[in-house]
Amino acid sequence: MEDDDRMTAAEKARSEWLATVEAFEAATSWKGWKQRASRRTLLRDLYVLMQTTPGNLLQKFDDFDEAELERRARHIMCHMGAREKCSVATPAEEALMRCGVMLRALDELLLEGDEHIADDAPECWLTSDGEHYVIPTPRPVMREGGPRRRQAFERRGLLRHRVIPRRVDDVDIVVDLHPDVSEPLGADIRRTIGCGIFEGFTLGYDKMGEDRFIVTSVDCDGGMAPALDRHCAQAKEADCDVLIWPELTIPPDRVDQLRRKLSDSPLRTALAPIVVAGSWHVSEDGTYRNMSPVLDGRGGDLEPFGKSRVFVFEGRSEAIEPYGRIHVLVTDQELIAFAICKDFCDKANSIPTPVTKLDVDLVLVPSMGRPNTMTAHRDAADDMKVGFGSRAIVAQQTYPLKGTDAVGYLLRGLAEPRETELKALAGSSGFTTFQCEQKPDRFSTPKA
Repeated sequence: MEDDDRMTAAEKARSEWLATVEAFEAATSWKGWKQRASRRTLLRDLYVLMQTTPGNLLQKFDDFDEAELERRARHIMCHMGAREKCSVATPAEEALMRCGVMLRALDELLLEGDEHIADDAPECWLTSDGEHYVIPTPRPVMREGGPRRRQAFERRGLLRHRVIPRRVDDVDIVVDLHPDVSEPLGADIRRTIGCGIFEGFTLGYDKMGEDRFIVTSVDCDGGMAPALDRHCAQAKEADCDVLIWPELTIPPDRVDQLRRKLSDSPLRTALAPIVVAGSWHVSEDGTYRNMSPVLDGRGGDLEPFGKSRVFVFEGRSEAIEPYGRIHVLVTDQELIAFAICKDFCDKANSIPTPVTKLDVDLVLVPSMGRPNTMTAHRDAADDMKVGFGSRAIVAQQTYPLKGTDAVGYLLRGLAEPRETELKALAGSSGFTTFQCEQKPDRFSTPKA
């Protein structure tokens, strides 16, 4: 006890972590490591274990030589059962290297076991305890020149799989599978995104009690129906893969209009198409929720998603029940998450929102709010880009519109969101198309 008291905080944290690593090495799941289900669980357990590595130690991973990681992983893939095991006596930095090597080896071995998109997905990707999905989707770094020294563990620890929990904080994570398969593509995914913003936008609402509201109608200059027809025509001409409209702008009759337009004139896409039809306050069993329909490129319905954190304006908040779920859509190329406005950018209590903790490629966010709302979106997008290499697309209608406010804002999948001034995010009315920004990653160094 006396010796323990004399240990520094760093020494004690490393000692406790090494004890956890030793326990992992003795786990019963190693007995069946040649079986796919065991490999999936081992990969998840090791990944989560490495995420708990003390910060001052985990930063050492940034300096690990990529060629050395790959060489050692290839070696132990052939000798997994006879590998040199870690113990509490192993130097902490060497134990971190061995864990990284073991994770890379499991990453490759699991991929070899027919782990691609399958008819029984997503259930086939669940770990044995049902707590995580281990999804065979390459990380963004694999499309950005490959993993490099100076990149952190979250960016390059795993290369060919993602570990997605079934729940984060107080929300459930629902994994859905896109029915379409992309055309053969190279390493670079270049989605063309189309976003609609409405000039002269007005919003009607019913008061619910003293301080709550439900949106009941919307309009814009020239009418919503003609505006959406124009947007769809422009999307088809630009060969958009993703369409997105802002929060609380598309009522059910206008969603039906989008279904008809896409059915009559489907999107021409190389990638699995996704249409986020804004959102609306819908009644379910006597309560309201802020729900966003998601369509495919032919107007067919994919899984909708909803909102948990309320929008406030003029002293009133949405009279909605929290949705309590986040949807992650798996395509054959990417993992795509969805969030409505504050579910992405809320800074309450300085705690990151659950969706920003997910290791996905892309987040699609319909939004409504003031300029400071887009500033919060920009910062959340930057946190995800730094942490996972993720990109965020936000279509925001400004409401209520005041003074010289821009009519709306667009976050265009920026490589360096926080470096961008708010005025550069202002979106013009009508329909805007773009692709995610391509520029060197801030952490890129010569591959080593």
